[in-house]
Amino acid sequence: MRVLGIAESTYYDRKKREASKADPSEESKSPSTVRRGRPGTEYSLTKDGRKISNEQIKAWLLELVESEGREYGYKRLARCLQDRHQLVLGKKKAYRLCKELQILHVQWAVKTK
Repeated sequence: MRVLGIAESTYYDRKKREASKADPSEESKSPSTVRRGRPGTEYSLTKDGRKISNEQIKAWLLELVESEGREYGYKRLARCLQDRHQLVLGKKKAYRLCKELQILHVQWAVKTK
C-alpha cells in the first residue's frame, strides 16, 4: 500500500465499508446503531453451572438498588450479585444491564480551566 500512502488495514477497512454501503440491506442502519463485536448472551451462569436469565439479574439489581440506603456503582452491584447469588458476572455485563435499567449514576464532570 506504499503507492496509496496508507496502511494496509485502512485500505481494506475502507474497501469493506464501501461494499457495505452498496448493499441495500445495510443502508437503513446508521453507523451508530450497528453493534460491533460478539453479541451479548441472554443469561449468566452461577458457580455451579445453572443458567440465570438477564431478567432475573435485572430484578436482583433493582432489589439491591431499592433495598440499600446507599447508592452503589455498577462494579459494586456486580460484586454483591457475585457474593449473594454466586453469579459469574463481570462488571461490563453489570454496566450494560444497569444501563438498560437506567440506574447508572451521573459521572463526575471533568473540570477544565
